[in-house]
Amino acid sequence: MLTAFAMILFVFALFLGKETVWAPCRNAIRAWSWDVVPATVISSRIDILPGTGEGVFRIDYRYEYEGNVFGSTRYGFFSEDFRRKTQLLEPLLRQYPAKERINCYVDPTSPLEAVIDRGIPPRYWVRGVAVLAGMALGIGLFVYAVRLRLRERRIQRLRFAANRRRS
Repeated sequence: MLTAFAMILFVFALFLGKETVWAPCRNAIRAWSWDVVPATVISSRIDILPGTGEGVFRIDYRYEYEGNVFGSTRYGFFSEDFRRKTQLLEPLLRQYPAKERINCYVDPTSPLEAVIDRGIPPRYWVRGVAVLAGMALGIGLFVYAVRLRLRERRIQRLRFAANRRRS
């Protein structure tokens, strides 16, 4: 039972980490080598989500790369950063008004991929450590359960051998 729980914990932590921490962090780290390209903000706004009172930051910008004009709406790799209370998003809105010249980062292998912020929020480092701790706990419990089972078998063999000698 402990072995099954340990494996479930390990697999859950692995899947959770892959989907919610490592994939977006990997993308952000990959973007550290992308080309810096000047861009122009076409529009930026805060859309209010119905029923939640939260706002979502939206930005549209255009950039030229290798003689071609492209557009993007991606600000960063961590979309939940832009789904907050409206007053927390207003500084972003002021930072990126229409017609503002900014820098974006463009993937040289796929110029349609661009992003403005390629940073990793600090809480993702904490999440990564938590996921690794969950995986380590799962592995530790698995090893403990296997050693416990092996110890029990060894004790049973010793008892069996002792009982055979007595008879």
